[in-house]
Amino acid sequence: MRLTTVALILVAASTSFRPSPQSQPTSVQPAILGNLVQGTYSNTVLGVKFELSTDWQIDNPGESEDLSRHFPRRMHLRFKSNEDWIILSASPIEPDEKLQHVFRISLMGAKDGGGFHAVGEQTKEIRDGCEVLSQKLTRGLSSGPAIGVYRGFFSRGYYLSVLHFGPLSTEEGREGIVKNLHILSDDSR
Repeated sequence: MRLTTVALILVAASTSFRPSPQSQPTSVQPAILGNLVQGTYSNTVLGVKFELSTDWQIDNPGESEDLSRHFPRRMHLRFKSNEDWIILSASPIEPDEKLQHVFRISLMGAKDGGGFHAVGEQTKEIRDGCEVLSQKLTRGLSSGPAIGVYRGFFSRGYYLSVLHFGPLSTEEGREGIVKNLHILSDDSR
């Protein structure tokens, strides 16, 4: 993995887990950001799609647009609903990269930047023909513990990570959203 990719993942992770006071619905411009229309997030560049209820919105879309304008092959979106978060990130990969290696480095960035701690063992599943690695996480918040799951996979020449977290009381709803994630890529690794 190129050093710049690792550095960007760590920088994005360290800034992305600090909730922004701004939250404004707007359409996203760079194609790599995809679209959120009537509760359906779809991204034809990355090959992913999932359903959100209407109370979810993109948090601080301007920040996401700026990142993708400066780094056109990188994406970082935060979805928010009350105390619940889903963070979707993507960065390009080299053809010889291995998912386990990229996942480990990216997970370290999420843990270090977001103050998360791993819980239990890493798991693997096959979703829509793609290998998806997962790690349960926890972290303390002023309102109580936050529970989440970090997932990583390759699709269309990108490493994608999906992190969801929030209070224990809403874990089932967040997990339900991520469980309906579809990887639409025929050429994923």
